[in-house]
Amino acid sequence: MTETGAHFQAAVCGEAATPARRIVRRALASGHSVRQPLAQAKEHEMRLSARNQIAGTITLVQPGAVNATVKVDIGGGNIVTSSITNEAVADLGLAIGDRVTVIVKSSDVLIGK
Repeated sequence: MTETGAHFQAAVCGEAATPARRIVRRALASGHSVRQPLAQAKEHEMRLSARNQIAGTITLVQPGAVNATVKVDIGGGNIVTSSITNEAVADLGLAIGDRVTVIVKSSDVLIGK
C-alpha cells in the first residue's frame, strides 16, 4: 500500500472522530475526490504527549448549563467519566455508541483514604 493509501485508510477507518477524519468522510459522502481533503487531513494530524490513551465507547452524553458529562465504557466493566464543555461535545459530534479515545494527562495522582 502506498503512503497516501495508508494515510487514507487511517483517516477514514480510524476509531476516533478527529477533524481530519470528518474532512475525508465529508468528501467521500459528497462524491468528491479525496486528494485535496487528504492534504487538509494531513494538516490536522496531531501527536499527543499523553501516553494514557484508552479506546472505548460512549455510553452517556449529558449536557449541563456549560459542561457535559460524558461516560465512556473502556471494557471490563470499567467506565471513565469526563467533564467537557457543551461546545466540545458539539464540535466533536459526540453521541452514544461512538468509538472514542479517552486521553488522560495528569501531573498529579492523588489518593485518599
